[in-house]
Amino acid sequence: MPKLFVAICLFLTGCSSQVHLITQGYDNEQTAEISAKISKAGFTVVQSSIGIPSHYPNSVIALNPAHSVEQDIPNLQQLVHELGFNSAEVLRFGSDKHFYNNGHIGLYLRHPSINPNSLMPPYIESIQCPTGYATLGFGGNQKMHLETGKNVNGELELSTVHGHWAFNGNLLTLSLPQLNKARFIQTEVNRETHLGARPALLYTPQQANHSIAALNCSFEVILMN
Repeated sequence: MPKLFVAICLFLTGCSSQVHLITQGYDNEQTAEISAKISKAGFTVVQSSIGIPSHYPNSVIALNPAHSVEQDIPNLQQLVHELGFNSAEVLRFGSDKHFYNNGHIGLYLRHPSINPNSLMPPYIESIQCPTGYATLGFGGNQKMHLETGKNVNGELELSTVHGHWAFNGNLLTLSLPQLNKARFIQTEVNRETHLGARPALLYTPQQANHSIAALNCSFEVILMN
């Protein structure tokens, strides 16, 4: 019975493909409007919170090489055009979070005002830092926080400071209240993981005597997607 049901769906195209909508630079109201337009075009829509890889163009349609509903691509291309984009790049091979089974499509939309080279990952972690473990978190409106931990009587005591960040694609600058700025140069490296070699972003400090000792350490993030 399940096989017969699938065959009938494919024959009648009455079972709509599911679009996984990934947006960047759109607020909740704008994303809801886009979702409504996709639904009106005959698709089932699921909003996804995964990030858009920086090397993706502003509009991408990602799907399985065996995707069986040929009309889905021109229908989505028409929708992308109506949203003000040029034709979306069609990717038929993905991996990890960007792999889609037959009947599922990833639609990636980045607002044209967003420069992917000026974005930061949500978190980066210190590496081989003699002062202990530290993380840098980056949020909207250029806000950041630094969380450090030190061992006090056998217990980890956390401390957090807040500030702002700026990134030009090469130089990361952290501005903290009443403190000197901290600067880091970003470089691309590879790291071995349990899944094999993965690309990583390394942030090397350009200062050696900042009053917050953790900011004299290197930070990195491994890109597992």
